[in-house]
Amino acid sequence: MDIKVLKLVTGEEMIAQLESDITTYTVIKPQKFIMTQEGIASMPFIPFSKDEKFTIQKSHVLVVCEPEDDIKNVYNSKHGSGVIVAKGFNGIIQG
Repeated sequence: MDIKVLKLVTGEEMIAQLESDITTYTVIKPQKFIMTQEGIASMPFIPFSKDEKFTIQKSHVLVVCEPEDDIKNVYNSKHGSGVIVAKGFNGIIQG
């Protein structure tokens, strides 16, 4: 399952595991990021819901894109596979 950043027509942004069909996106464990005095923090996109899976009409989404590695790592450490993306790794093992 891909982890993506979505920008909605309302201006809100989220990061989530993403599935899609012809007319909708299904976001799983969506998080929004907020700036604090200590740096960036994340919180549930819909903080008072028990649900972890939401369906959004594609017409309500402006942009779907890849998250920066640092943001993806924060998300993965809390909600994803736990896999951390190494910076600067090009897939070549030198020895």
